[in-house]
Amino acid sequence: QGETKDTRFTQKSMRKTLYISSVVALVILAVTSLICGIWLMLDPTGESFGFDTGLLSRTPFEDYFVPGFLLFSGNGLLAVLTLTLVVIKSKFRSTMLILQGLILIIWLSTQVFFGIFEPILHLSYYFLGVLLVIYGLLYRKTTNKHHES
Repeated sequence: QGETKDTRFTQKSMRKTLYISSVVALVILAVTSLICGIWLMLDPTGESFGFDTGLLSRTPFEDYFVPGFLLFSGNGLLAVLTLTLVVIKSKFRSTMLILQGLILIIWLSTQVFFGIFEPILHLSYYFLGVLLVIYGLLYRKTTNKHHES
């Protein structure tokens, strides 16, 4: 097909880098979301986190239990599922990476909409969400050219 040995090596190297990068991003998201989600559910006052329930005054929530549950399930458990699909090289991994990135971006945007913005935290996780979408698009591009590897 006109591919040289160097081109194949570069493509394989790029796929490996994509794999490692997406696994690392998902592990970071899963671990932090699971831990923080559980923490918020166990302490819905948010005091042990240094949160004041006054932060929730513009939200529909009275305490942090429901946000903790949503964080745990939507960004934690879903990230574990997405990570599993990436590791087993499922044909659904690209779609799930894109979905996971969009869910994270929507989660963060909802917080900002309600007046909750912690610059370093939010910008770091926005970047992570965008990366997950990009990784999903790259997987889609590489799997359209080649069989799953």
